[in-house]
Order: sequence, then C-alpha cells, then structure tokens
Amino acid sequence: MPDEDLRQKICTWLTANGIDPNNVAPAPIYVLSVPRLHTATSGEEAWTIDVIVFTEYYRNSDGTREVNFLTGEPVTCQRTVPLQHPWDPTPAS
Repeated sequence: MPDEDLRQKICTWLTANGIDPNNVAPAPIYVLSVPRLHTATSGEEAWTIDVIVFTEYYRNSDGTREVNFLTGEPVTCQRTVPLQHPWDPTPAS
C-alpha cells in the first residue's frame, strides 16, 4: 500500500475520473492506450484512447460487497474506463 499522501493523491485522481476510490480493490492500476477510433475533444478523429484499468469490488443491490461463499473473500472484477484526467506527476504536498 502507498503512504498516506500518495494514497490521497490516487483517491483524488480516481474521483476526478469518475471512479469511487472506496470501490477499488488493492491491486495494480494501469493507464493504457488502446486502439479505438473515436472523436477526440478537439473534434478530430483519433485512433487510440487512454483508459484506466483497475480492480473493483462487486457490490450487491443494497451496496454491500458481495462475498464469495466458498472463500469468504470479496468478489472483484476488472473494469476499464476512459481516462478523463491524466495523472499529475508532481509530488503530493
């Protein structure tokens, strides 16, 4: 786990990208460029899109984490969402 300053910075970045940090499992988070034809913010066609890949806890309809009946561990799934706000490489303050 990252130190508290970095953890807070990650949470702020996840939130800015529409991801609830409370739903993110402790696993690697990746930013990848993937091939996909789409309209960029400039209005031009683009051939790649940047995405965030992360592991998310699966939640029941009542909002609680689903638990695997056999292992007792939380159920997770991999999610991929478009990157809306890039990572700021400056150190947390």
